[in-house]
Amino acid sequence: MIKKIKKFCKENKKSFLYFSFSIISITLITLPIIYFSIKKDKTDELNSQNEDFKFLSDKDVFPDVDSREYYDLIEIKNNKPIISDNMLTFFISDIIKRLGVSYGDIKFNYNYINDQNVLVEFIWIDNEQKISKNYNLNIEDNI
Repeated sequence: MIKKIKKFCKENKKSFLYFSFSIISITLITLPIIYFSIKKDKTDELNSQNEDFKFLSDKDVFPDVDSREYYDLIEIKNNKPIISDNMLTFFISDIIKRLGVSYGDIKFNYNYINDQNVLVEFIWIDNEQKISKNYNLNIEDNI
């Protein structure tokens, strides 16, 4: 078999050289084109991923609240307005429903200062970003 190839190469030396030159030329032309098109696609993909990721502020994540939205939930105990557990539960669930993002983890903590003052802290966590917001629920006696 090798003898036949050698014989073919000797007889058709010119044809073999043209064929070899053609293959090498095509390869030298197509390889850079393929390389740069793949590199461009990867660069475009990285740029689009960077555009999708942005750091958020607390205004992007947590809603603004209006005290009038929760006025009906104030309870009266011993002729004194108080923040009940029902009002606090409603407030926390309302904030979570109204979050400005639909991803990440949310944690909250609350501290009853007294019957008329409650401090509620929310923490939103996603990947490398952590945002917190405090809400101070208070009722004044002269309402």
